[in-house]
Amino acid sequence: MAHFSVVSLMNTLDQIVSSDLFPIFHVKDQILSIYRKLRFLQSLLQDSHEEMEILQIQIRDVAYSTQDIIDLHLSQQILSNPKKFMAQLGHVHKNISSVLYYQDLDNEIKKFDALIEELLKDRRGLKYLLPRGRDLRYSLPLGSSIPRRKARRAHAMVGFHEDVKHIKERLTAHQSELQIIPIVGMGGIGKTTLARNVYDDPLIKGYFDIRAWVTVSQAYNVGKVLRDLLQDMRVVIDQLQQNNIQYLMKTLYQSLKNMRYLIVLDDMWSMDAWDSFMRIFPHDNNGSRIMVTTRLSDMANYATNDSSPPHQMNLLDEGESWDLLRQEVFAQEPCPFELEEIGKVIARNCRGLPLATTVVGGLLASSMKTREFWEYVAENVSSVAINNDEDYLDLFSLSYNHLPQHLKPCFLYLGAFPEDHKIYVPKLIKLWVAEGFLQPIKSKGLEEVAEEYLKDLISRNLVFLHQKGSNGKVKYCGVHDLLRDLCIKEARKENFLDVISNKHHPSTNAQHRLSVHLDIVKHDDISDGIYKSALSARSLLCTGYVLSELPFYKRFRLLRVLDLFESCFSKFPGEILNLVNLRYLALSLYSHPVLPPEISQLWKLTVLIVRDHQNVLNQDLFPYLKSYFEVDMPLEILQNVQLRHILVTECFLPDDIDSVVLKNLETLSRVSNFKCTDDALRKFPNLRKLCIYYYCDQIHDWSEYHLEKIVEFSKLENLKCIFNYPPKETLSRNLVFPLTLRKLTLSGSKLSWKEDMRIIGSLPDLEVLKLKNYAFVGKMWEPIEDEFVQLKFLWIEQTNLVEWKAEATHFPCLERLVIRQCRCLTEIPYCVGEIGTLQMIEIDQYSSPSLVDSVNGIVEEQQMMGNDEIQVCFHTYHGLNYELPARFKMDFLKGGADENMIGQISSTTGMTEFFATGKFNLPSFAASLTLEVFEGMRFDFTKGLNQNFSLSHSVMLGRAIEGSSTSSETNITPSAQYEFGANFVDPNLILVGRMLRDGRSSARLKCNLTENLTLTGVAQLSNEPHMSQGMFDFDYKGSDYRCQFQLGSGAITGASYIQSVSPHLSLGGEVYWAGQHRLSGVGYAARYNTDNMIAAGQVDSSGKVALSYIQKVSQKVSLASSFLYNYMSGDVTASCGYDYNLQRCRLRGKIDSNGVVAALLEERIDMGLTFLLSAEIDHQKKDYKFGFGLTVGE
Repeated sequence: MAHFSVVSLMNTLDQIVSSDLFPIFHVKDQILSIYRKLRFLQSLLQDSHEEMEILQIQIRDVAYSTQDIIDLHLSQQILSNPKKFMAQLGHVHKNISSVLYYQDLDNEIKKFDALIEELLKDRRGLKYLLPRGRDLRYSLPLGSSIPRRKARRAHAMVGFHEDVKHIKERLTAHQSELQIIPIVGMGGIGKTTLARNVYDDPLIKGYFDIRAWVTVSQAYNVGKVLRDLLQDMRVVIDQLQQNNIQYLMKTLYQSLKNMRYLIVLDDMWSMDAWDSFMRIFPHDNNGSRIMVTTRLSDMANYATNDSSPPHQMNLLDEGESWDLLRQEVFAQEPCPFELEEIGKVIARNCRGLPLATTVVGGLLASSMKTREFWEYVAENVSSVAINNDEDYLDLFSLSYNHLPQHLKPCFLYLGAFPEDHKIYVPKLIKLWVAEGFLQPIKSKGLEEVAEEYLKDLISRNLVFLHQKGSNGKVKYCGVHDLLRDLCIKEARKENFLDVISNKHHPSTNAQHRLSVHLDIVKHDDISDGIYKSALSARSLLCTGYVLSELPFYKRFRLLRVLDLFESCFSKFPGEILNLVNLRYLALSLYSHPVLPPEISQLWKLTVLIVRDHQNVLNQDLFPYLKSYFEVDMPLEILQNVQLRHILVTECFLPDDIDSVVLKNLETLSRVSNFKCTDDALRKFPNLRKLCIYYYCDQIHDWSEYHLEKIVEFSKLENLKCIFNYPPKETLSRNLVFPLTLRKLTLSGSKLSWKEDMRIIGSLPDLEVLKLKNYAFVGKMWEPIEDEFVQLKFLWIEQTNLVEWKAEATHFPCLERLVIRQCRCLTEIPYCVGEIGTLQMIEIDQYSSPSLVDSVNGIVEEQQMMGNDEIQVCFHTYHGLNYELPARFKMDFLKGGADENMIGQISSTTGMTEFFATGKFNLPSFAASLTLEVFEGMRFDFTKGLNQNFSLSHSVMLGRAIEGSSTSSETNITPSAQYEFGANFVDPNLILVGRMLRDGRSSARLKCNLTENLTLTGVAQLSNEPHMSQGMFDFDYKGSDYRCQFQLGSGAITGASYIQSVSPHLSLGGEVYWAGQHRLSGVGYAARYNTDNMIAAGQVDSSGKVALSYIQKVSQKVSLASSFLYNYMSGDVTASCGYDYNLQRCRLRGKIDSNGVVAALLEERIDMGLTFLLSAEIDHQKKDYKFGFGLTVGE
């Protein structure tokens, strides 16, 4: 950490020297002297060796103490007279006496001189500190790395059968030229095990004439590697020449010449070493192969080419982890039933890493097999693995030790985040910058440097990618739990970081950074541990609650980073104002947060994040509810010239902006009713990201807001512009965008597809375009040539667009297309599939049947042309998203949103619905086979008042059949019925109400309370006695199970549980009790499904047996059959049905063993106009029904 501490101190001195806020001129010579010495030390420490560890510790401690002296004296100066300091903001005062103590600085300078003198005296030490040479041909460093663990035995190759198959196919492929096959992945993932299993395979042994294996490692010697290869090939060498590199190279080359060989270079780290070895292997075009295992993606890419890409190793899934653990513990014996459940927990906590699973499995195999011991292991997997295998942690330490000096603090910092945490990369980058980890590069900003650091860590397989953002950059990343434990252990050793949680108690040493994952106020011992590091701590990150009444901040005089975003405060904690060295401040306050004017005392502040706590809770518990409270920002905060990022829930800027220029400010989000005046342009000259929100109902004259001047933000790259209501006047003449934009989000702007889109399409660097909530209106969009030349991501949501005409040349770089809640859009242009860069199309449940057909057509056409790269993702708003392969079937969408969403609410027996439709794993085509025949004439009219609310009117003319009390004859009379309805449909809330003219009414409700918990309800009110009823259903969906609980009128209570026992098989059961009728029952069911079929069976205690089978025959045809048997009554019914789906019409029908034949035709005449034809014939009852209808509206 010596290198980091030097870089951090240099950054601090840079900030002081370049600032006008402090009169340091009397000690400027001392500051510059320290700076020059630090630069010299930095160059020496860039590539230092472990042999100089003691000297590095001394350098680190002197750098830390110097920084403490400077920061402490500056804070004392500010706090001694805050009002005077605030009055000096933005002005130079050279006549004020120095605030720094000469003697303290002189002492630090003497310490640096002594360290440098010691380095220069000791030539051996200087040799170790100077950068290493790059010529590694003959004079490579001697030594050995940590001994390699033996690869797992072949029969334990669990979870990698596909990997073995793939590598064997590449080794024995018909390509005659020499092929390089790199295997890349994090340490302990099984690279060597995979290579060894393939290497020892009988097929591979017989295929190659010569095989040889050598472990290279970090610290290697060319002569030893060559000798090991020759020895493995059983080539005898001259003992007098065993150290002659030229002789060994020649002997190896001649031994391999004209032979089909397989060479394995295990554990490769150096590109220079690779270049050295590649000259030795002959290229005879005879099918020879070289396998390389490495942790470094850059190394793997360097060793190969596009025609032979690296083989990326992946972590085991939970099932594979359990199979491996069970095999390690019990071999071929079964696992005792009482240990199986906790054993699966242990396997899951190994997080898919084979090495961790085998180490823990070895311990369990040699220990007492009791549930108590296994529970202890389940809670302490990491510590158990580390303590029971001496090479275990060393294996991961290799990756850390191989890191360049500038990456080590960035990697160790990842230990501050909770276990299994999805790390938000923009936040991580801001923290790295605030901590001073980054070395400034003249041509790049600090954020760009941080992105390169992160990419480097990902390429080394120390950090994994969770999710990419719309711009293609990493949005969320993560670190494996075992690597996180390495971070924490190494960070504590260096006094760099301490993590305090249930598993990690406070360190005995004072630490420079603290990450607390507990509620501080509830743990006195934790508070004591925190206070121990108060004087030295530079950072405090809390994920537990910290009340403002706890004034512990006063002790942390040197804090740079204070992250209390997940804590809650009733008001701004005044103690924070004493932390004048803060660079990063994140807070969550209750409604209407107020920031005090004294916040300007935080003169070094670069990042300010303030959110109202209520909104944070809403996003966690009820994502569809959004309540924003304005953050009251004082004018003084806009005088802080160091600010780089301001992110608040919402704020209003004053009309009169002062003249202080915030030249460092890059992010401003979000500002309401932003006026883009000349003063604003002068004050924020370097904005790169701007989020603005307009309350259109409060704006009467748009000319005062100068939207046309947004174009003058010459460095703006990311703009989000939201209008809460459609503007009363057109924005076309006002809204102009800067040519530097890379990402643009518009919402509610109601621009024209025809005229205004050309302005956006002409932006030369635009890569991401998001259009939401009627950002554009009109029935047709037809782009023109030379637009969107760089666009990679296009999102269209909530629009009345009907027809989209486009060619592949209109979007030459498009990678991802998202269509959401576009009910009117008839299709996606087929030529979109011809875009060579396209990777993903996303649609949702609101998509029209014709749009779904167009997506099907695009995928099928591209498959016929050999392109299987396009993926399709279907989004529902029930908390589940389904990512489908390129060859997908989506006929289940043909019924539209009403059938899939509203129609399913009426079910009150969750298990029956589930096993009938198969909707637990995927939306199913089975639901489309349900017929709703009618008789007579039917007319339905639906009018959408806005995107979410609509009214409906239904008229039905038919016949009423009534039996006579005096005879067996029936009376048939005409009947008429009118129904009025209201519908509210939101992604997470559905309300449906219906009222008949006789006073009867019904209501249906579906509400997503959380991502996994759904509440559904149905109620019916009637004037007739005992006919009113209601039912509520709570439905919880887990990763592989689902449980429901029902409550209804008449004392009806029910519960069901469904479990997926394999990817295709599900089992379930239910119980119910009807208290009013004193009835109860138990039911059991099973379902087996694949992509094209569903088979289900159900039996209950009332004697009912139900069997069903649904088969998807083709893209347009589905067939189904069912069998129903009632043991009590002896009734038996068998039926079969069909579903034939064309582009503009759908024909469904069924026939059963009772002689009933039925059919329903739906013909789509035009957009919003559908003709219905219905018929049913009951041969036994001689009852014939015929009906026709018309449906108007969405």
